Amino acid sequence: MKFLHSSALLLATLALASCDKSPDSDPTTVSPTTAPAAPAGPAPNAVDRLKKNVVADGVQFQPEAAKVDGNALVSTGEAGFMMFGPYVPFVPGVYHVTVQGSIPSLDDGSEVRFDAVSGAATSMHGEQVVNTVIPESGNIAEFDITIPEGVVDLELRVNVTAGAVVRIESYQVAKAN
Repeated sequence: MKFLHSSALLLATLALASCDKSPDSDPTTVSPTTAPAAPAGPAPNAVDRLKKNVVADGVQFQPEAAKVDGNALVSTGEAGFMMFGPYVPFVPGVYHVTVQGSIPSLDDGSEVRFDAVSGAATSMHGEQVVNTVIPESGNIAEFDITIPEGVVDLELRVNVTAGAVVRIESYQVAKAN
């Protein structure tokens, strides 16, 4: 029994030591052995192009704003983000964004806002607002974005106002020439 008690005490001591805390330490203080934060910049697996089919590649959306219809996301007529993600690391540079689909109808005052953000939407890299009908399937948005220092979480978003009927099939982000 004494052996089990000693083993348990040793394991608890090792667990605390591996956490760099003792039972008496203040959990709000930072240990002086903590490594400095990594410098800002792209992740090691950062890319310079991306091509996605919104349904096959599982793009995220707000269910009140969009639904899956075959190989596309289709707006519900309610306001909200009908597409967001994919939170991919990108190297610095200038990129061209193209979104394919159609915009069969827009109520008066309705619009579709396409943008590219990072840092939990704290950094805007570019945007385009569309408020005209594009009935045939094709490019519904094309805009350039600039990523000055590289990002770890590039996110493309499509935000619709109430009354916008939009169909999104795919998108590309490619380094501009």
